[in-house]
Amino acid sequence: MAQIKLTNVQKAYGPVEVLKNINLELESGDFTVFVGPSGCGKSTLLRMIAGLESITAGTLEINGMVMNDVPPAQRGIAMVFQSYALYPHMTVAENMAFALKIAKKKPAEIDEAIQHAGEILQLSHLLERLPKELSGGQRQRVAIGRAIVRNPSVFLFDEPLSNLDAALRVQTRLEIANLHDSLSASMIYVTHDQVEAMTLASKIVLLNAGEAVQKEGSIAQVGPPLELYHNPATRFVAGFIGSPKMNFIAGEILEATAQQATIQLCNGSKVHAAVDATSAAKGAKIELGIRPEHLHSGESEGDDVLGKVSYVERLGEVSYLYLHVEGHDGLVTARNDGDSPFNPGDSVSLQVPVGKCHLFDSNGKAFPRLAR
Repeated sequence: MAQIKLTNVQKAYGPVEVLKNINLELESGDFTVFVGPSGCGKSTLLRMIAGLESITAGTLEINGMVMNDVPPAQRGIAMVFQSYALYPHMTVAENMAFALKIAKKKPAEIDEAIQHAGEILQLSHLLERLPKELSGGQRQRVAIGRAIVRNPSVFLFDEPLSNLDAALRVQTRLEIANLHDSLSASMIYVTHDQVEAMTLASKIVLLNAGEAVQKEGSIAQVGPPLELYHNPATRFVAGFIGSPKMNFIAGEILEATAQQATIQLCNGSKVHAAVDATSAAKGAKIELGIRPEHLHSGESEGDDVLGKVSYVERLGEVSYLYLHVEGHDGLVTARNDGDSPFNPGDSVSLQVPVGKCHLFDSNGKAFPRLAR
């Protein structure tokens, strides 16, 4: 296992600054997931740790040693790429053994490493097959096995599930989670899929993109998955974490205490939120954030907002209502029962629980929440 520390790390391609102010400490045994929108620099950051991209400024340390100029082969890492990149003329065993043969390991040591990796990944019965005789999920496991046999300090995964279908993604995701538990290894995993991030990570690093990088640096927020879900630091984080994404409705502060804020929404509705918005002046423009799973039709503790159903997605176990709220651009999403009785054109009173609300100021910064 390895501890990784990045201090004031920057990456630029000429005048274009891709990554800025990366200050990050990853503890031994962490399963860290880099997540964010396309173009935010997730894979670039991973490749900088691997040594496949140079660092423009700042320092990278692994177990207390500066690695900026250390070749990739000497960093004690192993990387699993989006593409399986298996040698088609080699068997599963030969593919996994290749790096060890290049390193001139003893045959007995190589065989032991292959058998161990095969058992962990349930590939023992496939060791003599060629890649063309394997399914997509099996090929990805071979690529992971090729990393395991090297016994690295850190495993790096660059969107390893992108080429798999939905069912295989779920299966392989579980296998990677079990692999982390069984090896107790340090892992860094890159994905654009926030569901993968939420289900795999012990720590999420959410990266900004575009203009936000210049204003705030590349890291939007770091923390355990449920911390980002319940206490997003900004509107960007709140909108990225959670599926379907959080609803944002414009409004203004009517009254604020240290325990609760009273807000008037764009449609004239008055709602309350368990947040400390005392830093905002009366009449300040804000956005109310409420997740679809926390909006309910019918009686509950909370305020109500009236909406008209535009579309219903019936998924069996749940239904999602997409509603037009007067004065609000776009649609508001609400989660409902699988056998929801609502249809397009129906008016629905949505209950807004006080303790489930988020508030964001005009700069997108979250006011402190008092409930979870």
